This record gives sequence, structure tokens and C-alpha cells, in this order.
Amino acid sequence: MANQNFNIQQMDYFQLKGAVEKIIEAHKETYLDSMWIGIVGSNKNKWRLYKSNGFEKDSYYGWILVSTSVNSNGYELYQKIQKLINNYPELEIKIVSRQL
Repeated sequence: MANQNFNIQQMDYFQLKGAVEKIIEAHKETYLDSMWIGIVGSNKNKWRLYKSNGFEKDSYYGWILVSTSVNSNGYELYQKIQKLINNYPELEIKIVSRQL
């Protein structure tokens, strides 16, 4: 049962990553609001799970699934990604942003 649950979570991570990358590609920049946005693992004890699902290790943020920086409409992109992440509460991830 645990192995089956692991496979379901693995599919969810890949689906989420693909959906976020589509949102980033479709993002239109119109006004100045530069921002760095990243999706990170929120449970440091699950590093093995994050590593096996394609997260990259960052010394400051921990395990990052996807990150991007935009020159404009940063908060608008942040809201779109946050809405998508709210559909995956079982993955124990969070969105992090920094104003550039």
C-alpha cells in the first residue's frame, strides 16, 4: 500500500510541475513587478521523496520543484500558481516569492 501511495504522489508531482510550466509559458508581461517565484518542499524530513521526484537541492530554500523569475506581473503569476498548488495539499509543498 505504501508503494502505491508513493507512485500516486510521484504522478502528482510531475502533473503539478507540467501545469506550473504551462502557466509560466502563458504568462504575459505588461507592467513592472519583478519577482522570483519558487515551489519548494515544506517538510524537510521528506527529502528522499523530494529528491526522487525531481526536486533540486538549494542551500537557502531547501528542495525546489520549479522556480522562475519574471520582470513584470509577478504577483499575478504568483496568484495563479498559488491557486494551482491549493489543489495538491497532500504533497506538502509551498510557494515562495521574493521581490527583485
